Amino acid sequence: MRMNKDEVVSYMLANYTSTQAKATWLPSRKPTYGIRYPQLKTLSKVIVKSDPIAFLESNDFSLYELEILQTYVIGSLKRLDQALHYFKGFLEVAKEWSLIDSLCQKFIIAKKYPREVLAMIASYQSSHEEYTERMICVMGLSHYMIDPYVDEIMVLVDNLDHPGYYAKMGKAWAVCEYMVRYPTEAMTYIKRNQLDAWTHNKAIQKMLESYRIDKDLKVVLKTMKRK
Repeated sequence: MRMNKDEVVSYMLANYTSTQAKATWLPSRKPTYGIRYPQLKTLSKVIVKSDPIAFLESNDFSLYELEILQTYVIGSLKRLDQALHYFKGFLEVAKEWSLIDSLCQKFIIAKKYPREVLAMIASYQSSHEEYTERMICVMGLSHYMIDPYVDEIMVLVDNLDHPGYYAKMGKAWAVCEYMVRYPTEAMTYIKRNQLDAWTHNKAIQKMLESYRIDKDLKVVLKTMKRK
C-alpha cells in the first residue's frame, strides 16, 4: 500500500486524534494536531513499509506533524543518494530549530557513510544561514564527535559566523559536547577559538551545567569566561 501525504493525514487523524480534533497554531510553527512524537515515530514506520518516496515527494509540510514525519522518513532511507537528496531538500525549507535537530539526529546513515555525509555537511560551511549553521553543529555533535572526524567538524564549527540565536546555541552545544568527549583537546580549544564572546560563554555555561564533566575541570572553566 502506498501512502502519499493525503493518505498519511487521513491515517493520522483516524488513529491518533479524536473525531472533534482541530489543528491549532503554535508560535513559529505550522498548524498542529498535537500528536505526540512516539505516535509519529510509529506512523513513520508504517510509511516506510509502504512507500517512503511517495510520501516524501507528496508532502506539502502543511502541518507540523508532516514536517516531523519528513525528518523521520528521511532518516530511514537506506540509499545514500536518496538520503542526501531529501536531506538537502528539506534543509532548504526547515526554518525551525526542532526540525533541524530532528533531521540531524535521525540521519543515522551518517554512521554507515561518514565521509560522504561529512562532505555534504562541509559544502554548507559558507552558507551564512542560521538554520544551516545549526545543522552543521547538530550533525557534528550527533555523529562526528569521534576519531578521525572530530577535528574536522570542530574546524567547521569554529568558522561559523551567523549571529542568529539558534546558530550560536548550536555552536555552544557542539563545543560542550567536545569538552565531554575530548576534555584535553577541548581545553586547548577554549583557550584559542574564534567564537564570539556570547557563544564562548554560553558553551562554558553548558559545560558547568553538565553532569558529564569533572568537577575539578569545572573550577577551571569558571575562570575562562570572557568579559
